[in-house]
Amino acid sequence: MKTMTSFQKKVKPKIRILQASKHFKVILVTLQPDATLERHKAQERVKIFVVKGTIEYRSLRQIKQIHHLEEYNIPTDEMHQIIAINVAEFLIITG
Repeated sequence: MKTMTSFQKKVKPKIRILQASKHFKVILVTLQPDATLERHKAQERVKIFVVKGTIEYRSLRQIKQIHHLEEYNIPTDEMHQIIAINVAEFLIITG
């Protein structure tokens, strides 16, 4: 993972809710190269589906690259972060 110098700005993810109901939510996340979704836990069932690019899923258990048109089920209550390898767009599907 690259470290930031004092001259670099942290690039924030673009997050847009595409659809939501009381049973599920579909969120589109866009990340620029090396941008990160900071460490967090999924409190419910979550699936990631990569629409564009490649992301890296990092947890204490594993480091896994997820590529264009691949999906991954995030274990509930697993602390993890997501890093964009290149420009990436992915869906987060909860519920």
